[in-house]
Amino acid sequence: MAKWEPLAALRTAGLPWDGSGYVQTRHQTLDEESISQYYEGLRPLLEIAPTGFPAHKNLSDTMALLHAKHHIFSHITDARCIPRACAMAADSWRVMAKLIYNAATDKKQWQGQLSALAAMIQLPAASSTKKL
Repeated sequence: MAKWEPLAALRTAGLPWDGSGYVQTRHQTLDEESISQYYEGLRPLLEIAPTGFPAHKNLSDTMALLHAKHHIFSHITDARCIPRACAMAADSWRVMAKLIYNAATDKKQWQGQLSALAAMIQLPAASSTKKL
């Protein structure tokens, strides 16, 4: 939570915390323009989860803590909906992280912010990917 705290504390973070600014599907190709609006949030996420695969529960719990402290889901008025919003937001952030992992393994030369995010991914060692 500490890595996202400064961003969440902003009156306007510049990104929708629920991930709605990035259309999510696990099998889509990376949309550089859409994902660039999440750069400020993805950078600290990848510092904590450099493999590109953050744990869903940890992300969901972090979203709940950030909402309790900074009301990041201010558009949700019914408190009973917050746990679901946190879970769905965590899923969106995981999809974005996975797409960045895929970009890091791709042979394409990415530009700008996507290149910087892809460079943060720690790929598995070649010996750990060999089939038995």
